[in-house]
Amino acid sequence: MSAIPLLSLSTSSPAQFLEVLSSTGFLHLSLADTPVKPSDVAGAFAISSYLYDALPLSERLKYPRDKDPDFNGLAPLGTTALNAEGGQKRADWKEVFGYGRYSPPKTRSDQELPEGVDREALEGFHAKCYELMLMLLDKLSLAFDLPPGFFRERHAQRGQSGLTLLNYPIPPSDAGLEDDDIRAGAHKDWGSVTLLFQEPDGQPGLEIFLPESRPNSNSVEEGKVKLMSEVDLDAGTWHAAPIVPDTVLVNLGLMMEAWTGGTCVATLHRVVFPPAPTQKKPRRSIAYFGTPDPEVSLTPVQRRSAEGEAAATAPTVKQFFEERLKLATTRSQY
Repeated sequence: MSAIPLLSLSTSSPAQFLEVLSSTGFLHLSLADTPVKPSDVAGAFAISSYLYDALPLSERLKYPRDKDPDFNGLAPLGTTALNAEGGQKRADWKEVFGYGRYSPPKTRSDQELPEGVDREALEGFHAKCYELMLMLLDKLSLAFDLPPGFFRERHAQRGQSGLTLLNYPIPPSDAGLEDDDIRAGAHKDWGSVTLLFQEPDGQPGLEIFLPESRPNSNSVEEGKVKLMSEVDLDAGTWHAAPIVPDTVLVNLGLMMEAWTGGTCVATLHRVVFPPAPTQKKPRRSIAYFGTPDPEVSLTPVQRRSAEGEAAATAPTVKQFFEERLKLATTRSQY
């Protein structure tokens, strides 16, 4: 049995969403009664397949993420290490292509894309993920007894959130991988809400870490969260996050953990290599990383009555992101 509960927007209450997101931190959400349909997901994975299977790496490299002002484009194999702050020695065995982030006065992304990539389909999928995220945020607003649109109104800039098409290639026999090498190092997401679509009938490998106990949420200071390097990996267990048809995995990021004073939890997760005999194709997934508007203060919602004092110490989303960026490092190629 999976450690990750299955919920529904139409039949699960706000209290049920809060219970899961303050304990497990991950949930399978049924796509029924959501803006995102299984056909939309299939279309997005078709784009991912074209990008990684039909196009040569030389073509993808023409669209580097580190040259894009909005962090869109390609981060090739060997250039990211998600658990750098925790001492990860070598880069993740993955490549990623980001789409859809933009800043005002733009009203949609105009980033360059390889010829043959369906921009309108990507844009439509991005828009539907945004609407689904807002519906989830409405559940949390109600669960915290906030005005119904509290979190929604603070995610008004759609371009702050973006899609990432992830590719985990099959390592060649001469890759020289070691026992502690990994497809994606243990990490917590940075933003508010993450939607993760796993390819139907695809490769497994995603795991979530559930500690034996959680700290008292009242001890969380404004803007302070538990860093990866502070997690005791001996005091908990890794659990597989299975691929469940017609669902999307939902988890919260560090911004939401800070914003809720530690009531909601950003759960540590990683992607491991499956046993060698089962590595018959690459692993593919698509993530939508939701992020609040840059100037939103992460003052814990339970202390809104003291917002005047708390806002002076709580970071803005922009400040929080910049601090996280300082802790992230880039690793060299394999």
